[in-house]
Amino acid sequence: MALTAIFMLICTWAFFTAAIGNDQGLQFDRTITLSVQGATIFYWALGLFCAAVATMGVLAIVRAFGKPRFIVLNDETLTAPKSQISSKIITLKRADITRLRVITVFGQTVLRVHNHGKTLEIAVAGFASREDFDEFYKRLEKGLELSQPNS
Repeated sequence: MALTAIFMLICTWAFFTAAIGNDQGLQFDRTITLSVQGATIFYWALGLFCAAVATMGVLAIVRAFGKPRFIVLNDETLTAPKSQISSKIITLKRADITRLRVITVFGQTVLRVHNHGKTLEIAVAGFASREDFDEFYKRLEKGLELSQPNS
């Protein structure tokens, strides 16, 4: 994410510089030709697009490192962020948990906790180690009477 934001900042600078100093038209593979004014507008548009992407990247980085997020598990409830990138905190009653499912997507292991109408996604990456995640999973699973098998 950080590399993308840095790359987009560099692209923003390059396109804005090209727009400010533009004194010639632009031709794409001899099929599309832009006048000097059209090329300048094109450079400004690309610069603004890159600036928007860079801004979103920087905001995502700030948000990820902003406030710490915790998972709280007690005898009656599970409280955690809705997903790894979400700032929304959800509290589920352990008695209402209907399914636990560990999935791996693109090498990232995630525990999905299903409840009536709510789903929490808890990533292994959010734990200090895989052993900590496995211990959390065992503690969560202990005492639950699930209607569907875990898979």
